[in-house]
Amino acid sequence: MNSLKFFHEQLAHRYGCAMRRIPLDLGLGCPNRNQDGRGGCIFCTDSGARAGHLHRCMPLPEQVAAGIAFAQAQYQAKPPYIAYFQTYTSTNAPAEVLQRLFQEALACTEFPVAIISTRPDCLPQDTVELLAEMNQTREIWVELGVQTSCNQTLDFIHRGHHFDAVQDAVLRLNRAGIKTAAHLILGLPGETRENWRKTAIDISALPFSAIKMHHLQVLKNTVLEDIYQKKSFPVLNEFEYADALAFFLLSCRDDLLLMRLCSEAPASGLIAPRWHLDKNQFHEMFRAFFNHEESQYLPVQTADGSWTLYHPAYKQHFHSMAGAAEESYRKYLSPCHIHEKLENRENVSVLEVGFGLGFNSAALMKTAENAGKGFCKTVSLELDPAVISSALSLPDHPDKTMLTALHEHRFCKTAFGSISFVEGDARQTVKDLENESFDFVLLDAFSPEENPELWTMDFLSALVSKMKPDGLLATYSTAYPLLGAAQKLNLYLYASEPFGRKRPGLILAKQEHPELTPFPAKECAIASSCTVGIPWCDPNGTANREEIIAQRKAETAAARAAGMPKWLKNTEFILNQTNR
Repeated sequence: MNSLKFFHEQLAHRYGCAMRRIPLDLGLGCPNRNQDGRGGCIFCTDSGARAGHLHRCMPLPEQVAAGIAFAQAQYQAKPPYIAYFQTYTSTNAPAEVLQRLFQEALACTEFPVAIISTRPDCLPQDTVELLAEMNQTREIWVELGVQTSCNQTLDFIHRGHHFDAVQDAVLRLNRAGIKTAAHLILGLPGETRENWRKTAIDISALPFSAIKMHHLQVLKNTVLEDIYQKKSFPVLNEFEYADALAFFLLSCRDDLLLMRLCSEAPASGLIAPRWHLDKNQFHEMFRAFFNHEESQYLPVQTADGSWTLYHPAYKQHFHSMAGAAEESYRKYLSPCHIHEKLENRENVSVLEVGFGLGFNSAALMKTAENAGKGFCKTVSLELDPAVISSALSLPDHPDKTMLTALHEHRFCKTAFGSISFVEGDARQTVKDLENESFDFVLLDAFSPEENPELWTMDFLSALVSKMKPDGLLATYSTAYPLLGAAQKLNLYLYASEPFGRKRPGLILAKQEHPELTPFPAKECAIASSCTVGIPWCDPNGTANREEIIAQRKAETAAARAAGMPKWLKNTEFILNQTNR
């Protein structure tokens, strides 16, 4: 596939307007599930992909009305619409029953196009003939659940058929003049890029007209969830899936239309993977992969209009997708009341761990300039000097003048502030700040799960030693090992307002700050009394990620063996014990 051709664009061109799908449930269930509703494919929920605004046994006219109302409210949709028979297997009934149901639904409004979702092993010849007859008066598409062409995987996911059923169904539908789309999943357990490539080739060899792509999602109350919880298998994050999808599509036939690039599921029902991009942001990132745009990092626009980059090594974005620019103020500058200090003509010193793309440093410079009274001195520790060039490549940045100065001289100074860019492993470079002390420390490394080197109790202790007696350390992370480490260091824990997620940020101090909000006592109790709060450790400041994780894993196992619980949901007892 050399270019991306989207199904919705083709329909809009053919019918003269954008068309929205109206999801419908014929209530026919699935032949691959038991009569009690159990069984079936391991990834499937008991709702069978029923739309959220529908409910079981809802009459078809009511479904159509509800679907149109939802489409109009959500997308300002106008007729005509696409009838999308989505739930479970929409051909799981005799042809005469299907004819009656289809006629009832299609008579409710103007439906020039109908998409019928079904299984390849549930298309007897009389059903194919019925669909061919319907195709005489409107455009009929059959969306076949294929998932993969690998029979071994089909067996593992309890699909109930092999790929030869797909081949038979699509050939018979094609002979009847009916267009077909293949529903496919990338990231199924055990599959490799070679499996993906073979599926792309196998699909391209058949007379499919479109494909509908889906990244594997582990949903609650499925067999797949049980497997994932017992023996976690890798799931694709945004970067990995974009790469996989580009690889897959480049192996596909060029004339195939794209019905969808990725799947969506309500956050309340999703176990993994947890993406940080919305659909539009993902599409933007995916196009960079597909178009072979060479870059160490991938630019993505965040909710406040500012830009961030995706780091493939850490598999994370440099900033919260809620807003790269706003994050600096909401998570760091505002909780520390830096603006107020500068307004009072106080000079401020800041140690930043993780320069990243320079948004925190830019915010500090701007805040100092706006105050126009005090002076803000910042020292920023960063492992990778290439981030400055990457930041300069962003479509927009709050302070490219600062970036240019740091790129050329590793130092930037104005009338109201200065920034020193210190290159190297922060665990070592912090030791070189022998005669320095700071009012504020901004700990903005990549997440503890991916970058535990900068979240150990030893490194935290080194940072605290650089703080003035009344200094504050601000960070976005509230990981339990970090909370546990802070308590072992006898620090005061405070909370900042949540931004981009439900949990608050964290403020640490050597002495009490009555003006700040105490961190929830329940969370502190859990971190101090359960193994989830065992800190990461790195006494020499030289261990790598795997060594730090292994050391903590061993310490956690020993603590569990000694009777320490992993987690206590009922913290009333812990709180009472802690307060004694």
